[in-house]
Amino acid sequence: MRTVVKRTLLWIAAIALVGAGAALFWKPRAPATSNVKDAPAPKAQSIVVNALDRVLESPKLVQMMSKQAAKMLGAKSGFLPLKWDGLNGESAGFVAVGMPERALTALRAAGLTASCSLAEIAQKKIRVDRFTIARLQVAFSKETAGALQNDLSQEPQLFDPSEKDGEFRLDIRETDIQSVDLLFGNPRAGGSFRGVTVDLWPDGPNLVASGYGGSFALSGLPKMEIREFKVHYAKPDLRLDAATMLVGLRGAIDVKGDVVFTQPGKMDIKLQFSKCDLKDFLTGAFRSKLSGAFDGDANVKEQFGSEEQTSVEGSVKCTGTELHDIDALRKLADFTGESAFRRLHLQVISGKYRWQAAALEVSDFVAESRGLLRLQGSFTLKAGNIHGRLQLGVSARVLKSFPGAREEVFTRSHDGYFWTAISPAGPMKDAGSELKQRLVAAAERHFAKLLLAPILKPGHAILERLRVLF
Repeated sequence: MRTVVKRTLLWIAAIALVGAGAALFWKPRAPATSNVKDAPAPKAQSIVVNALDRVLESPKLVQMMSKQAAKMLGAKSGFLPLKWDGLNGESAGFVAVGMPERALTALRAAGLTASCSLAEIAQKKIRVDRFTIARLQVAFSKETAGALQNDLSQEPQLFDPSEKDGEFRLDIRETDIQSVDLLFGNPRAGGSFRGVTVDLWPDGPNLVASGYGGSFALSGLPKMEIREFKVHYAKPDLRLDAATMLVGLRGAIDVKGDVVFTQPGKMDIKLQFSKCDLKDFLTGAFRSKLSGAFDGDANVKEQFGSEEQTSVEGSVKCTGTELHDIDALRKLADFTGESAFRRLHLQVISGKYRWQAAALEVSDFVAESRGLLRLQGSFTLKAGNIHGRLQLGVSARVLKSFPGAREEVFTRSHDGYFWTAISPAGPMKDAGSELKQRLVAAAERHFAKLLLAPILKPGHAILERLRVLF
């Protein structure tokens, strides 16, 4: 369970990377000022544009822009040669290689175009009405940097960050990225966003981004389809207003929350799960032994870099759940004569949970197969151990197979079941040992009371089967 929670945390944090990664080419513009001088007349502007064509395509300008981009990204950067048609410019590509202690490891962009205006050149501002990137690939780890595809005809020269600010400021009004690929993590717990379409536009000094399409994948979790998302970025705060992902045939996950990119950063994310298939979120042998769907919610709070400061709490409710092909249930079916245990239908599984400091606390837990048994209470799982206070109720027709249990173990009756308290304390594999000991002891005393017990030793076979039941 702990591994699943960690993977889920990685996935939640990764949602924010869509907005953060798409914003790599964006720089906030200052609030509008009054008394702006009139734009140059069209004829004068045309003369300026023609005179600048040769300058704009010069290697010196490419070098200057590369150094400014490197400063903004904290990475060695380089543009391929620029081409201009009036005020419409383009570059076949851009590459950046991250520096030590930076989150960004590598970045590749192909098909860059910009529609510019010199209306505010007097204020040393170049306005970009529309900036388009055909494909943006970003890696946030050394392990994933090698997976970025080389889709450029040639590699640009990379430059170190500029030591001074540029003479002109870019005012980018709208950015369209037709396909964004973000790769992060490592082979053991890595993931990616692929083929996401992103639109970005300024909101005063801040940034709004929305997107749709593409997919999200993370090791240990099912591949998900991105329906839509919208984020608002006011450095250093990223607000996730809405995000919806589709998983499996019917499942959906809605996400909202905040991420703060400070040192150390933190996040507060809320998730809502709807009609998600249990199998999509299970790994290992148990994936083939449990079926059903679940609804639920989760509130994730994390102080980046500190697992002790990470917490997840929420609730879950499963529907149509079935346990099957489990050895203990087969033995229980044979022992009681109740074939329903072979494929145990659980009409109810629900509970609240809290995960922090590698411990999972579950409260208000209920699991019921109507007419057979019901388990309810609370427990804590940590480092392979369980500590709990639970109540187990079984039906009369199940209880009759356990000699002496009605008189000594399941002594209370209400709500259609006979009940006993269970307080597991120790390794998970021994969670049922205390109950088994009590059932065996009750059966031994039951058979000892029989008239012919000293001669026939009745119940010997039943006692042996009880000892290996679970």
